[in-house]
Amino acid sequence: MRRNSISEFAKRFKKPFSRPVELTILTVRYTLHCVRLLCFGLMHRNAQHQRELGVVPRVPLPLYTIWGIAQILGLKLVPRPSAKTLLWLDLTKIRPERTPGASHSYINGNCLDISKTKVGEVFGTVFGRTLAVDPTVYEGLLVEKSETNGVHDGRIVKGPLTKAKQDCSYQRFVDNATEEGYVEDLRVLVVGSTLPLVYRKQRLATRRFESSSITARVELPDQVFSPTEQKQILDFSRMLGLDFGELDVLRDKESREIYIVDANKTSISPPISMSYEKRLEALRLTADAFQKELL
Repeated sequence: MRRNSISEFAKRFKKPFSRPVELTILTVRYTLHCVRLLCFGLMHRNAQHQRELGVVPRVPLPLYTIWGIAQILGLKLVPRPSAKTLLWLDLTKIRPERTPGASHSYINGNCLDISKTKVGEVFGTVFGRTLAVDPTVYEGLLVEKSETNGVHDGRIVKGPLTKAKQDCSYQRFVDNATEEGYVEDLRVLVVGSTLPLVYRKQRLATRRFESSSITARVELPDQVFSPTEQKQILDFSRMLGLDFGELDVLRDKESREIYIVDANKTSISPPISMSYEKRLEALRLTADAFQKELL
């Protein structure tokens, strides 16, 4: 299990390592962010009444969202089952027999498959329109992506193709371009039965499938989605088994319909392109929802 997890983690950093200067800047910014959060947590923590959150099978690194939440709430993350426990396996697919005992009662204990194929299937069921396509039949632009979560290796191709690539999924192309010439992702936070916030992220069209952003800001769900869309997003999360995580949502420029193209149960947020003060504010909103919904 650990070998598979390390392999997936390494794949996600393949592209950043090809840009050493950019990687160095990101590393410094993330390190400073984590150090400041740690100092914040130490100043606000009451050691005599510190609560535990089980995170199994192992505790996540500081750059992950759940670590930031722990600093805000004064939680001690422990690698064993506790009164409340989060299943933490940074894998795209988890075979049920490889999960710790009683995982069904854990936070995200039923979220065992976040592959692009699974995301496409659940999206179609909930929203009633197609995201996943057969590349050997589909005519027009489509997106070819690795099934592995977080690799960010998507590329636009024109169908139909003579042959589909192994270990890749194919989705219809969603044009999420803005009037300013950027592409825009709506990164939706899911905590229990709520959507506490949305990160509106913009990047250059030439870097459409990357995780970095030029600008990012926090908005409330009502500012971004209709009540019907919010219900559908929550229905999607429930069907996927996602109690805590983030979804990548795109709004098509022409139809104005939304498409959930990716799911992440081991997220790294808030976006590093935001100021530390804005990141802290977003983490406070996230932590408040986590406290109310999952603790």
